[in-house]
Amino acid sequence: MAQDSGGIRMAELSRQTGVSVPTIKYYLREGLLAPGEATSANQALYNQEHVDRIRLVRSLSTVAKLPLATIAEVLRIVDGGGNVMEAMGRTQNALVGEIPEGSTDDEEFEEVKELLDSEIVKMGWHVRRDSRAYSMALRALQELHVENLSPQVKHLADYVAAADKVGEADISTLADASSAPDMVRRMAMGTTLRGPLTDALIWLAQQHHAGKTYGGGQ
Repeated sequence: MAQDSGGIRMAELSRQTGVSVPTIKYYLREGLLAPGEATSANQALYNQEHVDRIRLVRSLSTVAKLPLATIAEVLRIVDGGGNVMEAMGRTQNALVGEIPEGSTDDEEFEEVKELLDSEIVKMGWHVRRDSRAYSMALRALQELHVENLSPQVKHLADYVAAADKVGEADISTLADASSAPDMVRRMAMGTTLRGPLTDALIWLAQQHHAGKTYGGGQ
């Protein structure tokens, strides 16, 4: 290992993080990574904080697919005092993405909003109604109404209860986080990677219950 005075050189930093030297230099240029301790005109030493920061940026960019501008904003929040809830909320909004515009002034919208709010109150959830997740839920309910898929809407309470279990499980995994940046990394990574697993498990459950209900199961 190329190491001196407790620090590691760029090549070792790349090896430990699995991120190429050009990409690390790009992170440095963009201000996503603090400069190392200069040892000469073109040499520097890096430490564990640099390793952790690179892993966070890599996770947010390559796994969660967040744009660099959003990553920079999340990092500023984390570095500015550790308001973890704010950083998590910003990351969650970025994961949800832009919500297509829809009608908000008709009877149908008010109906689905009342339905969603009612279930939120029943669960005792404290949520931000200005979040993209809330808007996404409203849009999904509207689309179900438009397609006349009322059975799914009638089972909203069941979906909310299932979501509560998953959400609680997600947050419980953050207990092992070693820092605010690590918490944000775990939340973004867990949400991104858990999604395909949850979908697959639901499809397997559909196979089972369809077989029980309609026959033909294995």
